[in-house]
Amino acid sequence: MIAGIDTGGTFSDCIVLTEQGAVVHKRLSTPSAPEQAVLAGLSELQAQTSVQQLVHGTTVATNALLERKGAKVALFVTAGFGDLLVIGRQNRPALYDLNVQRPEPLCSHVLEVNERIGANGEVLTALTQIEIDRLLAALPPDIEAVAVGLLFAYAWPEHEQMLAAALRPRGLSVSASHEVLPVYREYERLSTTVANAFLQPVMQRYMQQLQQGLKDLPARLMQSNGGSLAPETVAKLPVRCALSGPAGGLIGAREIGRLMGQNQLLTFDMGGTSTDVALLDHQLPLQTGANIGGIPLALPMLDIHTVGAGGGSLVRVDAGGALRVGPESAGAYPGPMCYGQGQQLTVTDAHVFLGRIPADSRLGGSLELQTQALEPAFNHLAQALNGSVEQAAEGVLAVANANMERALRVVSVERGHHPADYSLFCFGGAGGLHACDLAVSLGINKVIVPAFAGVFSALGMLFADQLEDRSQTVLGRVQLEEAALKAAFAELKTRFEPLSARVEIRYEPELDLRYLGQSFEITVPWQESVQASCEAFHAAHQRLHGYSRPQAALELVTLRLRRLVPALPVKLPQVAQQAASEPVLRRVWFDGWREVPAWRREQLNPGQIIKGPALVLEDTSTLVITPEFAACLDLNGHLILERQSA
Repeated sequence: MIAGIDTGGTFSDCIVLTEQGAVVHKRLSTPSAPEQAVLAGLSELQAQTSVQQLVHGTTVATNALLERKGAKVALFVTAGFGDLLVIGRQNRPALYDLNVQRPEPLCSHVLEVNERIGANGEVLTALTQIEIDRLLAALPPDIEAVAVGLLFAYAWPEHEQMLAAALRPRGLSVSASHEVLPVYREYERLSTTVANAFLQPVMQRYMQQLQQGLKDLPARLMQSNGGSLAPETVAKLPVRCALSGPAGGLIGAREIGRLMGQNQLLTFDMGGTSTDVALLDHQLPLQTGANIGGIPLALPMLDIHTVGAGGGSLVRVDAGGALRVGPESAGAYPGPMCYGQGQQLTVTDAHVFLGRIPADSRLGGSLELQTQALEPAFNHLAQALNGSVEQAAEGVLAVANANMERALRVVSVERGHHPADYSLFCFGGAGGLHACDLAVSLGINKVIVPAFAGVFSALGMLFADQLEDRSQTVLGRVQLEEAALKAAFAELKTRFEPLSARVEIRYEPELDLRYLGQSFEITVPWQESVQASCEAFHAAHQRLHGYSRPQAALELVTLRLRRLVPALPVKLPQVAQQAASEPVLRRVWFDGWREVPAWRREQLNPGQIIKGPALVLEDTSTLVITPEFAACLDLNGHLILERQSA
């Protein structure tokens, strides 16, 4: 009885699977105190069934980074490197912008440490107690957290250990780079360590408030690599949860895709605030770094591309008379106009106005729509655009679709994948409203809308393994020799906290390799022999860059080790055959007003065919089937939409 709760910018989704089926709740998030929505949702689940464990995805860390609402951080860095975070890399975020503004570093104070360890471990300048005392005295009184990032500490951490030992008794949160990310490239290592320090007090407060409400209920948090993590580890390494929220949906898509025999998926998760897209080609798309709000984080993460396009995306006409949608969002408060408090039109309002979301719907089963303000608002928009009110509302959807189509092309076309070779796997509260239009634009012939699509990210968390990653740069210190590699992996294994002997544990070792003289490396699985691992690297290089050099010398850069405790099996309820039901006719705009059938999803039978145009309604989401598609329900409640021949 494991509950999954995913907190988004607009809604918090809650689900628990029981022997009798699923208990589902969707409620508005509480951005000012996110734990309140989680605890309230959990209480609603517990009122109907027994919950023995919670898996939780949260946007607390993501929002803290994006909104710069974290701790006051001081950075300790080797003397002479105080400007490292400001200088960064030579990459230009806007190639032709002469006045580009780089994001400010997350640390408010930088203190240079008079110490130096060389590349080979030799102590060039020793760290003395006098220097430590000077640094402690120089710390401003309002500092909440300290990041320590010294040169070559990934290989020789002694000086960082001395500083951490002196700082922690003062009650400060301390993030040392050799503990957070012991890999080379000073800029990325330092940036990730500072981000961890920036998030640590924020996430510790959140975890404390959450656990007070949970009492003795065991809980785990989703992390950016697609696994779940114990709360005590999150408190130490909160930066691992920087993309906690979107990860659950991708895990669920992989598992449902496997069960359906669909291993090539373009995932499309549209919520109230943003849209998350990814490409699944038989396996999860993992990357060894990402950039969030201009902050590089060099940690294993799922490769998810996010754009500011959701049901709550705000509509406006710019100074040039062009229609704009997003990236700003109405969020949970005040929300879209049809929620009763919003003052500005959104994508959701356009769907309600065009009948795609029936005006008498209760979103999440309880939220009543208030539509009286929509017609005058769309009349005003139509006047600004010199068109009809229907054209104005349809234009809002077209612009939103263009933003999301562009995101889907980033993860497919721009990386050499043809969208037509993939099925569009669509979920999120607003995903089904746009899936068919996007499939047509991208030339995709099959759309999958899984069971519990409106709370699918929460469902996907139930499939998440307990997962932890460790890495260590060994450049120049460990050679590509079998005995040396096995010894290095054995040492890396000792860095994990011990687990109960009763759980199943798997280890997945990986190597970062490159051709000698290259600047960047490729991560490949360790194949139990050096030769097989090198062959895997050559194949990966050929696939990514179009060529390989099997005779060239290889260089080992970093070792990676993943510890995995498999999740308990998740059994989705099957759809029972029931008496046939009749749809209700609804007035919906499809290039003109039409009377189209609207079906309740829970009343559909396996094998039942629904030809578009039609609506499929449920409490947590709405599916619009356009005239180009026909849908069929399978035994597990997943809707499969196929394009109809002309």
